[in-house]
Amino acid sequence: MKRSVLRNFKQILTSKEHLFIWLFAIVISIVMLIVQAQFDSLNEGFWLSLVPNIIADMLSIIVATYIIGILLQKNEEKKSKARVYKMFGKRFENMTISIGKDFVNFVTKKPCSLKGDPNNVNDLLDQIQHFNNNPQLYIDENFLRKNIKVLHVDNSVHTGNIFDMFKELEVKFQDFTIYFKDKVSKSLSEFVTKYISVLPDELREKIFKVEDILLSDIFLTYQDLNIQLNTESAKFDPNQVGETFKELGEEIYGLITFFEENKGEDSVKKRRIVSSSLLTDENFILAIVYVMLAYIFIHQLT
Repeated sequence: MKRSVLRNFKQILTSKEHLFIWLFAIVISIVMLIVQAQFDSLNEGFWLSLVPNIIADMLSIIVATYIIGILLQKNEEKKSKARVYKMFGKRFENMTISIGKDFVNFVTKKPCSLKGDPNNVNDLLDQIQHFNNNPQLYIDENFLRKNIKVLHVDNSVHTGNIFDMFKELEVKFQDFTIYFKDKVSKSLSEFVTKYISVLPDELREKIFKVEDILLSDIFLTYQDLNIQLNTESAKFDPNQVGETFKELGEEIYGLITFFEENKGEDSVKKRRIVSSSLLTDENFILAIVYVMLAYIFIHQLT
């Protein structure tokens, strides 16, 4: 953390800016010494008074450096996130929405239905959040025994109406688990492989977290163990299963909303405001450094 903060702090200062700061500090020091000598004297009391002032000012510089470094680090993370979103944001959004729909289908035992737009992200997030807040309403002692209703596309139907091609079928829990694991794992793995060089660390951690959860016992299938499993007679703790699915739901929710602040025209305007704000503007931070140096040397010589 310390090295990262100092590295970010140094990145905004070019060699010319370093030279300017040193020249600025030296000039201020000389001017203040001349003023002191002119109106008072450079006696022993004057030099001794510098000691506690220097200690206090050094502590101030350390604190200010960390604060500036943290601000720069956050600003750089926002800029990096915005750049990454421009690269693959829409593809990532489509992938996570599809995973979110399958998750809702998994826990509710019925096809995910969204209000109006089939890609209504807000409605999808509301459904995932409702499960995360109330897993006990969805997972009971019959959860592993109940079949899951899914929508199947029947290409043999030629009525001219695309909705007539969709048929509702029931699949066993184990079969849907295999489908869900394979689809999610394959989608995330291909995505990471393709964009590994530009993925933010935070996003990479979230993706790996989802993959880790899918390796837990509740998602084991007869394909993994190479034996037949009868989940209809399996005994399990609904609370424990609910916690596992809740953890997965929270991670999927986090993936869908990861680039939320970067979406749409409003977020573009927001980023412009943030990038020009005083707290994240490099020029303003440099100005703070100059003012801080001036204050320190004036304070030492008064």
